[in-house]
Amino acid sequence: MNIRAATRGDAESIAAIGQCVWIDTYATDGLRTSLSTYADAKFSGERIANEMDYRKFEVFELRDHLIGYAEVLENEERLELKSLYILP
Repeated sequence: MNIRAATRGDAESIAAIGQCVWIDTYATDGLRTSLSTYADAKFSGERIANEMDYRKFEVFELRDHLIGYAEVLENEERLELKSLYILP
């Protein structure tokens, strides 16, 4: 497995991983419009790309495929893991 800094070119894949993991975790009874709408908005490639301007994303690759990502908040004093999404 390889861990590297995400690029804007990874935004669509990060969004897809986010949707997949979020739905698998939180939509345990199935989907309804409110959940689908939220997942679609929260994990859009455009939104992820825009967040890369002020947030740090690391991606995890296995055999040239993205299998997960971490969103890290960084300031002068510390690093904070904001989210961690790994495909099942």
